[in-house]
Amino acid sequence: MYNSITLKVEYPETRSLDNIRRISGFIKVRGMIDLITELDLDANPRSAKRSSVTAEIVETIQTTPELYPFKSKGILLGASAFQELGRGSYELNFKDRKLEGILDGGHNTLAIGLYLLAEAGVPHKALGKARTWNEMKKLWEKNILNLKKLKTKASRSHDAMVPVEILVPNHSDEESIDSFLSSILLICAARNNNVQLKNETIANQDGIFDSLKESLPNYIREAIIWKTNGSGRIPVGTFLSLVWVPLGKVDFSKVVDSEGKSKNITPIPGSQAYSSVSECIKRYQDLISADSISQKSDDMTTWELKSMPIQSALDMIEDVTKVYDLVYKGYKDAYNSNRGRFAGIDAVKTESSRKKNKYTLFAKQPIEHEVPPRAYMMPIMYSMRAIIDRAADGTLSWAVNPIEFYGNKENLARIVGSLKNIMELVDWDPQNVGKKNASYQAVENTVNTMKLEYLAKHH
Repeated sequence: MYNSITLKVEYPETRSLDNIRRISGFIKVRGMIDLITELDLDANPRSAKRSSVTAEIVETIQTTPELYPFKSKGILLGASAFQELGRGSYELNFKDRKLEGILDGGHNTLAIGLYLLAEAGVPHKALGKARTWNEMKKLWEKNILNLKKLKTKASRSHDAMVPVEILVPNHSDEESIDSFLSSILLICAARNNNVQLKNETIANQDGIFDSLKESLPNYIREAIIWKTNGSGRIPVGTFLSLVWVPLGKVDFSKVVDSEGKSKNITPIPGSQAYSSVSECIKRYQDLISADSISQKSDDMTTWELKSMPIQSALDMIEDVTKVYDLVYKGYKDAYNSNRGRFAGIDAVKTESSRKKNKYTLFAKQPIEHEVPPRAYMMPIMYSMRAIIDRAADGTLSWAVNPIEFYGNKENLARIVGSLKNIMELVDWDPQNVGKKNASYQAVENTVNTMKLEYLAKHH
């Protein structure tokens, strides 16, 4: 289904090169209303967030609108189909909103949206709460009738010129459109290089995370910050450090490139997952983009997973997150049951004091006591590898129910107790706990022994 908008471009100029046609010119600020109404920042590698930059843009529009087209680089749009209507008007059709739409200029568009909302009579207090693109759009939808009235209200500020570039295919045949769409991600990355794009942002735009997202329930998927300035509260790198818990049990010897050569991808040890979330992201990109693991979709918008072992690992992630919440909430009692004083640890005091409202990471269940730093959590989480079985076909499954296993208070006390000895040896220093391989080995050995005891008792 196509989303269409009609834009009036002032002083349009058209240039064509190979398969891309570029229409450049200006759009009046009030001419942006339909564009903001219909489009989001799905195609932009970065989302937009309110800042001093957006404040300066609004101030320019209000005080010196004649300078705006010279101070701003404006916006870049991409559309897979268009029609020239005459007198500078163009109908743009957006088929794939993940690739087409606002490719660059999200902060300009956010600033203009905030300015127009103020002009539409939105109270300053309500406007002040709109810190992100998504929050601005919620206000926008509530005030759409007043906003549309501004389309016909001319003024110096309403008629400030916004520089615009519109990229469309030079030809309308299917092959030309596919070629055009395959170029969009590269164009986005290049145009956004004034602020270096993080690996996770590029990976998200390329569709690397799509198979992972599909494996997650909504409450987890929506909690992850998948791209720069995106909505959510958990950085994708932090999340991927947990995704590598089950992924680390996959047999990577069969991961090859398009020529059949080994990709030499190795599991990430817990100590490295703790100390380098960037490596968690990079290695995940390398894994999913390997020819034997995924293939690029026909429309080049995503990676289609074809590896059953990898899919089985991703299917375990929800359980990993549930165990994380269980351990996080139960850590204090588990530690104290080993003749410890959890609340007296400096790292725990620091971690707890910096969290005004304490709750579990994924399910957001409230916690009224002290909480552990991430360094204390990671060795416990990576011990889960000890309860993962790999079948002859490479697929993974739990040897024991992880929720019951880690949710059992006696079990958790024993597991945390095996780490407590290491913590004491390094004077409870989080960095030493999180980075030492000994921390992970000690806990995994304990869990492996407990698993064997459990299986012997129940079989």
